[in-house]
Amino acid sequence: MLIAPAKGQRASMPPILQKIVAEWRNRVETTFKEITDQMELARHGAHNFWGLLTRTAATIAAHTLLMTCLAEEHASLSHAPEQLRRSCRWPRLAGRRVR
Repeated sequence: MLIAPAKGQRASMPPILQKIVAEWRNRVETTFKEITDQMELARHGAHNFWGLLTRTAATIAAHTLLMTCLAEEHASLSHAPEQLRRSCRWPRLAGRRVR
């Protein structure tokens, strides 16, 4: 597990390390936003813990499949939902349409 440095430690970090931390942080935040907003995990509609667990696992698996399809075709990440519909022919994820 990687832990980001404290605010006071960031100033003493070498610029190359600051760039690496910024890239990883951006990747994590982008992935979290895609899963919660675009794939609608924030509005999961589960009635109990096991339903939430199942929907979360399905959404993460779908996101992994999406990223794998895009990586194989060298597509840009900004057009992920459209690329998924065209390239992988996977029109529904967790019972909801991909937007």
